[in-house]
Amino acid sequence: MAKKRNKKLSHAKKIISSWKIGNKIKFLFSRYSEVKGNDTNELTDFSFGELDLSKFEYIELFSFKDSYTQLLYTSELDLNTGGYIYDSDFYSIHGYHKDDDRVEYLIFDKIKGTLNRTSILDAIGRVNGVSYLYIKDSSIYHRDLDGNIESFDINSGSIIHSRPLYELYKSKVNNTLFYFYVTTTIIIVCSLFLFFFRRKKKKLSNSSIQNLLVLEKKFLTIKPTTISKEKLDELMGISHYSYETIKTRRSLIINQINQNGNLKIERVRKENDKRFFDYKIS
Repeated sequence: MAKKRNKKLSHAKKIISSWKIGNKIKFLFSRYSEVKGNDTNELTDFSFGELDLSKFEYIELFSFKDSYTQLLYTSELDLNTGGYIYDSDFYSIHGYHKDDDRVEYLIFDKIKGTLNRTSILDAIGRVNGVSYLYIKDSSIYHRDLDGNIESFDINSGSIIHSRPLYELYKSKVNNTLFYFYVTTTIIIVCSLFLFFFRRKKKKLSNSSIQNLLVLEKKFLTIKPTTISKEKLDELMGISHYSYETIKTRRSLIINQINQNGNLKIERVRKENDKRFFDYKIS
């Protein structure tokens, strides 16, 4: 993915998470948006990159859109919400206060960008100033209330839960592209459907007009005359349909011909039996 160098940070609104490795700081921040409102589901622009402290140059690695609430709370990605933080060159410890007055300690690997909960950290009680928990190089040191110090390797114990922050951030880019492609595909499909539907409708309309002109020519050659309903249906080419379909189409064709004004078709009672009707063409 192309990197954007010297990108201005003037639109940065809030730093969501950050960690320092050597002379660089990696961080995720939200941007100010022109969209106003308090909708918690509103999509926010986020940028992830690194700031070179020696050059004071920001390089954007990727950007994405997501719901602010979804990113911070549902996914629990905010490194700054912990009540206890101890930072070192390649790792940091984050303590999160729980309802039962205990603290859950997580270790953050700055190189991999993962936040891990391990069995050995779960066994450590809440530190209070007299007791202490810190990192040096790749070792974690714990001082208990009696001043006894024990140490263990950063990779000791088993991983209970791991949150790969960097990968989770980066996956948002794929989601943004995915939704973009899905939306674009839907728009294209709907546009094509509407195009072919209108085209087909137009063809049907042109065909109907041609059929109507052919019928008018037939009736013009025999006017003025009076014919039976059965003969009229035969001339219209609808005699093979069901009774209800014939009735509907006959009425529609007669109305269209009469509206054109070239001739007139009207229903009249039979001379020999007033219960039935013929059709007068004039």
